[in-house]
Amino acid sequence: MSKTKNGHQKSSKLKDSAGRLLRWAIVTQDEIRGESVDLSARIMASNTLWNKLDMTEEQRILLDVLYATSSTGDSCHQLEDHVFSSMDDVQQDMASSLLAMHGLDEASIEDIGSRWSIKWSQNRGNGMKAEHRVLFQCDCGREHTQFGSLKRKTGVDFTGCLAHAEVIFMAASRKVLCIRGYFVHNDARKTAVFARAPPIPLHPSVYTTALLMLIYTLVLSTIGSTPSEAATDGSLSALAQLREGASLTAIQAKNRELYNHQAYLGQKLDMEKTNYCWMIKRYDTCALYRQYNRLIGVNTKIRAEININEWLDPTSQSYNKTLTEAVFHYAPRAARNEHFEMKKGKAFHLPF
Repeated sequence: MSKTKNGHQKSSKLKDSAGRLLRWAIVTQDEIRGESVDLSARIMASNTLWNKLDMTEEQRILLDVLYATSSTGDSCHQLEDHVFSSMDDVQQDMASSLLAMHGLDEASIEDIGSRWSIKWSQNRGNGMKAEHRVLFQCDCGREHTQFGSLKRKTGVDFTGCLAHAEVIFMAASRKVLCIRGYFVHNDARKTAVFARAPPIPLHPSVYTTALLMLIYTLVLSTIGSTPSEAATDGSLSALAQLREGASLTAIQAKNRELYNHQAYLGQKLDMEKTNYCWMIKRYDTCALYRQYNRLIGVNTKIRAEININEWLDPTSQSYNKTLTEAVFHYAPRAARNEHFEMKKGKAFHLPF
């Protein structure tokens, strides 16, 4: 495996007869012996999933040509691919500097003035070895009218910028394992100024409180109690109220109550200097439902019957033993024109 001029490792690549890059899976001796490695050969050989970016047809063509013809190197006009060791402090310092240089470090991303947005992410592994893979896109590279949105929500205008980045890091320690992508912003993006106020994100404690309360609600549901019976004071979070089928108006009312009583963690700090919003807006509905579905194990990107089949399949990573024991009849969908069947015991309450 070759190295960049900065000293850290760089993936080796060749091209096929059509000029497209071939990524070779270089298996180390440690991986052959079954020992733990930062990044497996399979992940190292995988391609950046740039097709998940929000692009116009013209941008898609340009990126396709870029990935088909560019060679990975140190030139600022080429694709970059950097691999770092989690055990090497010097390499981790290099990774931190590289992220900061491109405005991709944690502080810059959380800043309201950030011009990067997450377009795709994936978690792999468990425990201390769990890895998080994130794909970022420059906000100037998304033309909102191409995707059915009449109002542009980002603070900067569309310039056709092709810049994007993929970062892989260890979820527990936050140590960076890989940084790759195309970091060249077009001239229009370099001179772009904020044309409108960017959306202010909700403070993390608003979501955290909601998730903790929802877990409490789900525990009660498994023993047959309802949130209204167990919490006479009505102190339910936004996501817990979604569990009850509450309207967004009711959710916002509870949010205002918690805000007025300064009940959120960190809310008593200087509010004028915060980069977050504490009041739930209507456009936060999608984020609430995404977190709610993720919490109860529902993958909204696949059909409902596939979710249930995954929960009841002993060979699946999503296998739910408790749910399986509660179901006394299950007939999966075998043909397109059929329906799946599932019957549960009366004493068990499903969390959806």
